[in-house]
Amino acid sequence: MKTYHRVAAFDNLKVNGQDVGAPSRDLLGQNLPDPVTTEENETTHALYAYCHAWDHNPLFAANGPTADDVDQNQLGDCYLLAPLSAIARSTPEVIRQSIVDLGDGTFAVNFKTGSVNHFVRVDGELPVSRYNSMPYAGLGKGGSIWAPIMEKAWAFYRRSFGTYASAELGYPSELFNALGVANQTTNKSNLTSMIQTIQDDLAKNLAVTICTKKGATSVVESHCYMVSGVVHDHRNGQDKTLIVLRNPWANDGPSADSVNDGYVTIEASKLFADHTYITASKA
Repeated sequence: MKTYHRVAAFDNLKVNGQDVGAPSRDLLGQNLPDPVTTEENETTHALYAYCHAWDHNPLFAANGPTADDVDQNQLGDCYLLAPLSAIARSTPEVIRQSIVDLGDGTFAVNFKTGSVNHFVRVDGELPVSRYNSMPYAGLGKGGSIWAPIMEKAWAFYRRSFGTYASAELGYPSELFNALGVANQTTNKSNLTSMIQTIQDDLAKNLAVTICTKKGATSVVESHCYMVSGVVHDHRNGQDKTLIVLRNPWANDGPSADSVNDGYVTIEASKLFADHTYITASKA
């Protein structure tokens, strides 16, 4: 985080709508609340417990942040994680300016409402299931934790409710705006326009996401992807334009290819039929 991101005060935190106050700026001795997890069993005991296992993991890997650090898992927040992946791909410095390790097992995450900075302080405890898996955003390359920490802070910031459930369902523009990234959302009415828009945006090194409609068949329906590239295939006497997407699940999902790494290549015509809108940064 650059030096001009000086924290005057951290935001008040709420858990299930109850105000629990603002964290101190002092290091050490913090007893920070954690967002309420989404899953409960029949006796109302949470299936997920917070774990200290990640306290010593790096915030960023040596070459991070990168697009491939994002791993969505079970929470329905692709609208959040796909643009995080896209920003990490195109302008990773935005991520670095938005989160800082405070050195005592806690982290400050800077979100914006218009021109107003909001600093959310969370610790490095992350939920795990009874099977020791991570139900929400997983670890990135080199065990990096910036993506799950930003997701955790988002659960407090987005609706001031302090639950992971409150982070579900939305639009990529929310995350772009919250990181102070100017952006534009368009719904392309023809295939040529969609391809040209994606090509132009990627050529400018913009962060690009595309979201799909309910009932999509070539990709995951009602889902957001990072857009990684455009490929023009001239083999076998046919000209095809292909779009390379990254699924924030970190696995391919529908249209899986031989390498299940989250990157899928879709014929542009099929993607056009299944898409709803494209959101891209402006700079």
